[in-house]
Amino acid sequence: MALQSYFPNTEAERIIWLSNYRTKIATHGATVGLSAAEISDIQADIAYYLWLL
Repeated sequence: MALQSYFPNTEAERIIWLSNYRTKIATHGATVGLSAAEISDIQADIAYYLWLL
């Protein structure tokens, strides 16, 4: 059985994946126990990583 990564290998695919994750973490973050401050920090980190890409 081949190992299948959940995180994309190419930069173009990472931009799409991270943009989607940034949207989903705002919607579902509280459900998994993240505080509003943690969600905000995660979104800021993702925005910076997207900028780097």
